[in-house]
Amino acid sequence: MNDFAITHARSTDPETSHKAAGAARALAQQHQQMILRAMSDVSGGMTISDLAALTGLDKHAVARRMPELERDGCVYWSGERPMPTGRKGRVWFKGSQKAEAAMPALTKDGSVQHEPFPDLFRSMAQ
Repeated sequence: MNDFAITHARSTDPETSHKAAGAARALAQQHQQMILRAMSDVSGGMTISDLAALTGLDKHAVARRMPELERDGCVYWSGERPMPTGRKGRVWFKGSQKAEAAMPALTKDGSVQHEPFPDLFRSMAQ
């Protein structure tokens, strides 16, 4: 996934700080995996509240992981919908928006409707 913002301990910090940073990194990666697994089990987009309910994580813990997952290209958000609080929340999807847009659409007979990454293939042909 990611390097958890490189490190959360300075080189001058005591060894206990480095151990704590390693534990925090491991926990962040575990939470990311839980979120991605939950997103794989459900079709469509989900809000932070939806993901918290599915993973059992606190909604604040989920919210902290989403920008990291977005930066890594694992998730993207598109649109908003009302949350239990009455405020609007982002709707998150697994995958990257760029990859989703470039995926070929399949027809009913299973043939590809359009070529994925057409600019890439054109540049390779030249």
